[in-house]
Amino acid sequence: MKSVVVEPDFFIDDTSHNSELTIKTFEIVWPLLKSGSFYCIEDTHTNYYRNEEYVGGHLDYFRGLVDSLMSDASGVPSIGIDFIAFHKQIVFIKKK
Repeated sequence: MKSVVVEPDFFIDDTSHNSELTIKTFEIVWPLLKSGSFYCIEDTHTNYYRNEEYVGGHLDYFRGLVDSLMSDASGVPSIGIDFIAFHKQIVFIKKK
């Protein structure tokens, strides 16, 4: 049987609203994306809910990626991000 490799141009994480799963999904999918692809996380406003099921640090995680993008001295290895854009309830990340 022949293996098929799929490299999507656009990935939308229709989040579980659980920060741990949102971060894990990014860490698994991001390396599979080809150059020029977009990764999108929607419903990021749930990061601010008081309900324990939703509260977490996925926005802190993605803000940390901005810090690593902006500073060569951050000590964080590059993961090939071209840009990160934060909009109301959504984050877009483009791969170099």
